[in-house]
Amino acid sequence: MNSTIFLLGLVVFLVVDLNASKTDELYLPIFSLTKSGINTNSYEKSADGVEQMFGQKVDHFGYDDTTFPQRYFVNKKFANDSKIHFLFVEGRVVADSSRVTNENTSIVRAAKDFKATVWSLEHRFFGKSRPADDTSLSSLYTLTVDQSLADIADFIKGQNKVSGEKISEMGTLALWFRQRYPSLSVGVVASSAPVQTTLDFYKYHKNVENTYYDYKQSCGASIAQALLTIRQLVQYDDGRYQISAALKLQPSLNTLRLMFPDFQYFFLNLATLFRAPVQFNQINNSGIVISVNEVCNIFEAKNVDDLSKVAKLAAYVMPFINDGEDFTSWPNNHTLLTQQLSKVKYDNDGGAVSARLALWQDCTQLGCTIPNNFFLNLCTDVFGDDYDVILLKKGLRKISKAYGNSFVYKGSNTVITIGSADPWRSVGFNMTADASSTIIQIKDGAQSADMALNQELERNFDQNITAPVLKEANSKRSNRTGSLPSLFSFTSFARRFNQKASDLLTKGNQTKAQINKRYSTYNSIQQDLDHFDSSINTTFTQYYYSNDYYGKSNGPCFLMLGGEGPISYGYVSYGTSMNTWARDFDATMFALEHRYYGTSLPTEDLSVDNLKWLTTEQALADTAVFVKAINQDKDIENPKWVVFGGSYAGNLAAWLRLKYPSLVVGAVASSAPVQAKVDLFEYLQIVSLSTRTYGYSKCAHNEKTEQEFNLCDKWESKYVNDKDVDLILAFYVFFVAEFVQYDDQDHDYVRKICEVYREIDDEVGANGKNPTDQEMDAKHLKVARIMADGVKAKARVSTVKQVNKANKNVKPKEKCPSYENYDYDPDCQDEEDSETSDSEEKDIFCEGLSYEAYVDMFQQITPFDSADRCWVWQTCNELGVFQSSNSGYNLFESTLPVNFNIDFCKDVFGPKFTRDYIDANVQFTNNNYGGQDFYNGTNVVFANGSEDPWHTLSVYEPLNPDTVLSILIKGTSHCEDMYEPEYDDKQVLVDARKKIKNEIAKWL
Repeated sequence: MNSTIFLLGLVVFLVVDLNASKTDELYLPIFSLTKSGINTNSYEKSADGVEQMFGQKVDHFGYDDTTFPQRYFVNKKFANDSKIHFLFVEGRVVADSSRVTNENTSIVRAAKDFKATVWSLEHRFFGKSRPADDTSLSSLYTLTVDQSLADIADFIKGQNKVSGEKISEMGTLALWFRQRYPSLSVGVVASSAPVQTTLDFYKYHKNVENTYYDYKQSCGASIAQALLTIRQLVQYDDGRYQISAALKLQPSLNTLRLMFPDFQYFFLNLATLFRAPVQFNQINNSGIVISVNEVCNIFEAKNVDDLSKVAKLAAYVMPFINDGEDFTSWPNNHTLLTQQLSKVKYDNDGGAVSARLALWQDCTQLGCTIPNNFFLNLCTDVFGDDYDVILLKKGLRKISKAYGNSFVYKGSNTVITIGSADPWRSVGFNMTADASSTIIQIKDGAQSADMALNQELERNFDQNITAPVLKEANSKRSNRTGSLPSLFSFTSFARRFNQKASDLLTKGNQTKAQINKRYSTYNSIQQDLDHFDSSINTTFTQYYYSNDYYGKSNGPCFLMLGGEGPISYGYVSYGTSMNTWARDFDATMFALEHRYYGTSLPTEDLSVDNLKWLTTEQALADTAVFVKAINQDKDIENPKWVVFGGSYAGNLAAWLRLKYPSLVVGAVASSAPVQAKVDLFEYLQIVSLSTRTYGYSKCAHNEKTEQEFNLCDKWESKYVNDKDVDLILAFYVFFVAEFVQYDDQDHDYVRKICEVYREIDDEVGANGKNPTDQEMDAKHLKVARIMADGVKAKARVSTVKQVNKANKNVKPKEKCPSYENYDYDPDCQDEEDSETSDSEEKDIFCEGLSYEAYVDMFQQITPFDSADRCWVWQTCNELGVFQSSNSGYNLFESTLPVNFNIDFCKDVFGPKFTRDYIDANVQFTNNNYGGQDFYNGTNVVFANGSEDPWHTLSVYEPLNPDTVLSILIKGTSHCEDMYEPEYDDKQVLVDARKKIKNEIAKWL
């Protein structure tokens, strides 16, 4: 029979279990937790499931034709010459015949009902399907999604028949297989398929939390209280003893030399106790059923202490996780876990390395590690230093480009099932583009609930899944080919510019500055408060500077956009590349202040209700109105505007060209991080790299281990508020980060800060102390090391002074009443630092670093000194860009989690600023402007410094390469190309400015 006709009767069920079987007590519950919730090994084997081997290529995309035996099982008991075939593609488990014989599973029941042949194909590298003799790094290079899909395709071709359904992660394979190889199947059923490749799947735990609260508010509150009790107990020696005894921890927390990964490991296992009842709610595993209802009964019990409730939960959940085994111990050895996962040899059935293989896939292509930082560190510990967050990010990007990463599935003849209570639902498809595909949501269904049948689920499966699949397969085949789809704050540029301009003045440029000053004017324009709501008639005054010293009639106009701070006349007088190019092109210069910053204040105060008009869209509309008004006022014929901006203002420059291309002929976007992003872990990654590269050899170690702070309010030795800990560490992190962001071309700033920390380290070492306070958890232990040694505050004060020098602020008006004179008036400059005693320096540096006080400061709504509150609003409301250190090993360890910033947004602006709310707003920003991958403007230069921590969010592969130029300037920092050229500029910087000038010439 012709194979094409034969395939018309087939339905593809690509069904997969993701995780490995439990091989010993070392493994985390998450490793031994079968994603389908079904332990097939516990069912009686049938003689109908025949084990066979298929000769499969080791590398489908290389020149070597070497093959390996890939195991599969087949059951023809129900077939009766039927042309329907169901293929179950195993995931990250050891396969066995029960997959094709166990009639308690939906796929076998469906095969029986529709007289189909059932097949099961073991995943490469798992079980006995071994392309190599071991799982060393040199062998694992072919453990990829592309190779796995090619395995399925070759197997189908070899058997000349197929069909399939798939669950969990590998349900993703079913959907991707349908896109890549549409001619080899007539349809796919994918259950609980997490197709959105993501680095940090924080929503998983959020979904689990919401499930308990939605089930019963009091249940969620009781669980939260119990977890708070555990967090408090774990900080004390006696509390850790109680926890270890109640939860049967092996080894006890008291016997470990506690490090941060040990606490992460413990809390990960603890979280699994709550995750499993949600993910597998009412699903049978080895005769055991767990449910959200029973968990709530445990935690709402009266007269039972919190620790006893958690112990009862462990006794309830652990047998389900461990395939029916009684709860006798809780694995609690992070070091032993790492050692076990590092073993490369296969055992007899291959189960011992399954967890290692699954981790490899997560570390290189799949992501969705929960929690993110723990597994990123585990990737490095197990596979080596190269396997870090950067490598995984590249792998995720590759998968996204190959198979798409939207929430709309583009393949045909597909049924996608989603349980409404499945924690993985957030990374699944929620729409289909092809009319022949459909999505079915199973009310209150857990993960892959349609695969494990009880009476209610069986009815759902028969009515909502089996029938539609056969209907689609036999009567509604699509004509589509199924081809692959086509491919905490910014530190204000303004503050750094003041310092740079002041430096230029000392090098003999005062005369030019005075000349340009005489041609600079300070003026204003009336702007609508809301450009998009005609019912709001309120206006405000927006200020700008202009300078026509170089300008000629009907010559071009150069506009410098203000960012998250006040503007100064220096923007249009001296100190910037724009000033130089204005002379070359006979341009009139303008600088427009951003609404809500400086003196351009639209509202009486900065309440949340009034801040709603502080958006990028309103700011761009301000600029458009300004350009039109100047064109009309100056009666400019054929106006040619070039817009400039640095940092956030660089975003605005690029976005103005995108949204208002008829008003500006081009834009120079310097250090413009146009990709909005909630968790900007890349920022501190670059800081770490730059510090290691340009600082002293041991600088990174010094910063990581020993620092000294002198606080006004001394912390208690046994307990420290978590938020205060986060705040002091955030301050420490950004002392270092700011030096890197505004490092000079010779990297003197980085070397200076390394010298300071080296001096601190030397003095600490001289004291000979090694604090090991066992009364604190890992984070508190870090602070204990900071606080324990009596290091003089002098070194720290020196550091603070250096930061302040590098980022001079405008002087108070009472000292320098003429704001515009600041840049060259000696009366407006900082005095030289005076000599002070050690005790005086301690008083100077004494910091009231209380999180509560910090929040209170940002809650002030008076418009004076408004920049900080306004900028935090923009990050919380539109941009994200929260710099965290919680993404694998780095200079700062896990001192600055992204949750600190999320909570800060909520505490300052109100409860609606949740992670979901911020995520949605950030996604809207990227959709609106295109982000870094889909920016669709023309006539733009994106210039970045390789040392600048922000450069990872800029544009490097433009959609319009003929009209968009991307320049990465090696060894330079933030906005370095924007400053006026100097005689000692490095050649790379000179060349970059030439390229930018050439582009401007083309536009004009």
